[in-house]
Amino acid sequence: MHWWEFKPNWLPAGHGLEISCHVGETYDIYLHISNAYTLPISIQTLFEKYGTNGCCGQKIDSSLNPCQCGESGVEIDGWKYHWVSMPGISSETMLDVYDATKYEVKKLYDREKDRRRRGREREAEGYHTEDQIEAVWGMQDGRCYYCGESIKPPGAEKPFQKDHIISLYHGGTHWIENIALTCVRCNSLKCAMDVQSFKKELGKIIGDERVASRSKEVTSHHRLKHNLRK
Repeated sequence: MHWWEFKPNWLPAGHGLEISCHVGETYDIYLHISNAYTLPISIQTLFEKYGTNGCCGQKIDSSLNPCQCGESGVEIDGWKYHWVSMPGISSETMLDVYDATKYEVKKLYDREKDRRRRGREREAEGYHTEDQIEAVWGMQDGRCYYCGESIKPPGAEKPFQKDHIISLYHGGTHWIENIALTCVRCNSLKCAMDVQSFKKELGKIIGDERVASRSKEVTSHHRLKHNLRK
């Protein structure tokens, strides 16, 4: 059995990315990465700096070429597995390397997430205008669509955030019917969640009754916003 078949405790580091570490006779970092990603030079350089070695001791170069025995990096079913071993470094250094690796992996995830988001924005159907947004702000009585907290009017500094009620990730559009004006908390919490799942999470924070009450107040908004397009 190879190491990648039984390595436990993979830690999620983003969609298509997992990381694990092991401290024993040597310090090992394991990366499990989707083929959708290209491992950045920053991680390759980080591993090379600390003299990382393959499983039979051969130095891995900055391209993360596998060890001669072929088991320091493998590709299986659309996933790449990397194992880098760092013998002879101090415990403080190994923690620094692990933290630095996690940081670089997170940057990689954030970049890819942003790239996918921009792609969905370009591909989504529809558009809305600033006049429509002003009308929706009035329709919402200057309050967050989901929780009812006050939001600043258009033109003010950091007035509100625009949320796609059905997220672009789930096929939502840019038409004004699908746009809600929200506070920062609600927009950050909702992210790409569907509305019902989000309301359950919001209810844990502000109470289910308050969420239900606000939902009733905005039930007519879809029809009214549709009329803005006519």
